[in-house]
Order: sequence, then structure tokens, then C-alpha cells
Amino acid sequence: PIDVLRQSPGVIAVIEDLKKKGSIRTWGISLRSPADGEIAVREFGAPVIQVNFNLIDQRALESGLFDLAAERGVGVIARTPFNYGFLTGKIGATAFASSDHRSRWPPEQIKRWAGAAALFAPIAKRHGCSLSTLALGFCLAHPAVATTIPGILHPAEAAENAAAGDAPELGADEVAAIREIYRAHEF
Repeated sequence: PIDVLRQSPGVIAVIEDLKKKGSIRTWGISLRSPADGEIAVREFGAPVIQVNFNLIDQRALESGLFDLAAERGVGVIARTPFNYGFLTGKIGATAFASSDHRSRWPPEQIKRWAGAAALFAPIAKRHGCSLSTLALGFCLAHPAVATTIPGILHPAEAAENAAAGDAPELGADEVAAIREIYRAHEF
């Protein structure tokens, strides 16, 4: 996406013109990495960015992207809050169907991600919530994050995700404990 924008500098002008005409309210850039986020904000003036962010992928926070977004008034959409289902506690180190994109991932990666849920389960238990609720709550505990895009395959998952909005917010101690687990492990 960033390369495409650099190769076609008129794209942003067209989008901004659509905004001025009232055809769109806003626009954003879905990022491959937090480093692309800095470019999207600084070079292209993106008003909204979508980036991977979850309990085991905190690069957007660590890189300073969230600080930059807050400083510039840029909206952040946290993508993959459940890290492809691994942070729900419902998926283990299993073989996936060949049609599932996870089937093409290295087995070592799947094993690391599958084991991550157990690391965060005690925090969820102390908070009185499910791992899914903890994962969403962690994303939304950061002021730069406007919303998340949780994966939903069944109506029950939609209901659980919606109910997470009623859960008590994570406290500073819980966020710090999550950050410590992240820093102490390689995911």
C-alpha cells in the first residue's frame, strides 16, 4: 500500500477531493507494519490507520506509532485483537485445513502463538473475564485506539465481543502485567 501511494502520488489528492465534495467522510490506510504507519501519517497525512495490535503484537505501541497518532489526532483501528484466534483460548497448536491461511504458517510460530493464551489466562481470571474480553480490553485500554476489528465466525462470538464492551476497563496494574509478559517472551 505505501509503495502504491508513492508510485501514484495523485491518489491522495483524489481521495481528499472526494472528502471535500462530501462523497466520503474520511479515509485511512491499512498497514503492513507499524513502520508503514509512520510513513502513512507523516508522508501521506492519513487521518486513520489500521494496524495489527494485540496482547502478543505490541509493536505499534513500542514503536511510538500510538504516540504519533495521538499527537496528530489520527484514528487507530486495532486489527487482529485475537491474533487469528489464538488469544481466545479456543485454538491450540493444531493442524489447520488447507483452505485456512494459518495452515501455511511455520509450526514453530503456531506453537508459540497457541501457548500465549495460557500466559494471559491468569490476568483474565483475576479480572473476571474471558481471554477474548481481556484481549479486546487491552487494545481499547490505549487512548490512541478508537476501535478494534475482532474476528467473528458465529453469532455467539458476536455476542461475546459485544458484551466485552460492558466489562470493567483494565486497570494500570493489569496493563502493566500484560506489557511485562509481552516483553519477557518472544512471540
